[in-house]
Order: sequence, then C-alpha cells, then structure tokens
Amino acid sequence: MQMGADDLLLDDNDPTPRDEAKNWLRERLQGQDPQPASGLLKAAAADGIANKTLRRAKKELGILSNQSERVW
Repeated sequence: MQMGADDLLLDDNDPTPRDEAKNWLRERLQGQDPQPASGLLKAAAADGIANKTLRRAKKELGILSNQSERVW
C-alpha cells in the first residue's frame, strides 16, 4: 500500500479545531456557575480558538445561553 505525503500528515486521531473548542468549553463550564459570554469569547481567543469555532462547538454541545444575563 502506497501513501502520499498528505496521507502521512493526516492522522484520524488528531482533534479538529472544533473538537478542541468543545473540550475547552467543557473544561471552562463543568461544575461552574454561568459565565459571561464576553469573558469566555475573550479567553477562547487568547487560547487561539476562533469565535465561529467556539459558537459551533457550543451549539454541538447543546449549551444554551441566556441573553438577558449574557452568560452561558
């Protein structure tokens, strides 16, 4: 079986950016009180997680935010 350079670089076990964002959210929210979304977005950006990626991860995890309180 021959493999190309791209095949060697791809590893099915490597987490995607969204997987990493989901793990990041789980760590930040597990057992915690609700947190302001703005603080989470800033912390995620500081950790290299894009806003869109974080929002998609939030949606996939079923995390609900309360807009009147602006917390997740």
